[in-house]
Amino acid sequence: MRKESEKKTRLLPVYALVIIDLLALGAALCVFALFHHVLPARYSPEYNETATGKMPVDTYSDTPDFGARFSGVFADGEPEITVDSYRSEHIYVKLSTVQRDDITYYVQDIYLRNLSSLRTAFAEDTYGKAIKEHPLDMAVRKNAVAAINGDYYGTHSRRGVVIRNGILYRAEEAYGDVCLLGYDGVMWGVTEDEFNRNPEAHTKGVYQGWCFGPILVEDGVAKTGFDSEIADRNPRTAIGYFEPGHYCFIVVDGRQKGYSVGMTLDELAKLCEELGCKFAFNLDGGKSSVMIWRGRIANQPDRGGRDQSDIVYIADGGFGE
Repeated sequence: MRKESEKKTRLLPVYALVIIDLLALGAALCVFALFHHVLPARYSPEYNETATGKMPVDTYSDTPDFGARFSGVFADGEPEITVDSYRSEHIYVKLSTVQRDDITYYVQDIYLRNLSSLRTAFAEDTYGKAIKEHPLDMAVRKNAVAAINGDYYGTHSRRGVVIRNGILYRAEEAYGDVCLLGYDGVMWGVTEDEFNRNPEAHTKGVYQGWCFGPILVEDGVAKTGFDSEIADRNPRTAIGYFEPGHYCFIVVDGRQKGYSVGMTLDELAKLCEELGCKFAFNLDGGKSSVMIWRGRIANQPDRGGRDQSDIVYIADGGFGE
């Protein structure tokens, strides 16, 4: 006859069952995070039509010619290139480096004959989540004269506003202020709540659209009192608008004592106002903040910078040239 103890099933203690359940839950969460946040995923545009109902600009006749606005700004023949300027028939870009007190920042003053010279690019030329590439590599591949990092749209799988070179990739649940650049060359912004109430109304006739923020300057006046976890001094990237065909890229270095400590959002907004911007918008900052000038990094990114999902850049000529 078998012993009674051999007949009984040995049960695990309650604490052991709890530990097993927690481990299983942790493993499931790790798998979810891996697929949702880490592994790259390629997407197709969520809309079959573009923001304007047509494909991206491919000739100069598709957008206004701003040449008459800026008499004498553009070159008549071959490009005129110096260490800190680039002038051609299509664009004029001037790079300035400013050091004051404990802050260093860079400004690219940009004039365009045609809006199609202001472009955006995705990492690996692919729209998707967690697809990253160094901004310098993107800029070199696109033969950019000037470039800055974008809004790092790829950190969000299905949220935010992504309108690039006339194609509406995404307009779902903005998670911050939205910056829009129309085909007429006008740049403006809307708040998260405004956009989410009626996304379709805010995407008609839009050539480029970014979601990050906050809006720094509206109607030529700097905003103040930013309620943000990142409002303190940090490396910064911003895009500014003066008038159709006239824009600027701004990058502020930071987190580097003895060189540059960065700017608060209030300081960045004030700088954009001082430069004369009618509108300005904050893009991704921190380690993302980088400025490219003719095939090299112009600033000193925090800890060398990082790979990212997109850039904004200036090209000499229209699409297809």
